[in-house]
Amino acid sequence: AKVTKQCVMLDSYLKGVLKPFDVVIVHLPDPTTDIIAKLYSSELAGLLRKSVAKGGTLSFVGTMKTGRVEPVIAALEKQFKYKQLITKEIPLYGERKFLLVSDLDLVPRRNPI
Repeated sequence: AKVTKQCVMLDSYLKGVLKPFDVVIVHLPDPTTDIIAKLYSSELAGLLRKSVAKGGTLSFVGTMKTGRVEPVIAALEKQFKYKQLITKEIPLYGERKFLLVSDLDLVPRRNPI
């Protein structure tokens, strides 16, 4: 398996993605500047959707401090068939939303013997 780690301006990077990924993991920092705050948008959700291959999985983590994460989560939930949302208080960082979405079932079912 090939893993590519990118620490770049997310929106600019996603606009240039030519081939979608099987797994995309996004952890957005707190929107403490206007540039970072712009990432918390439904436009970002669309770019993320295009970057995930059919049958792939997206893991998204965003802060709850400003209420900016809800539009991104709502847009992503509409674009994928299966979703799992967890809200968790992280010491020193505050409340975070963890969203896992995919076109495939996130909870594998066991085949009866």
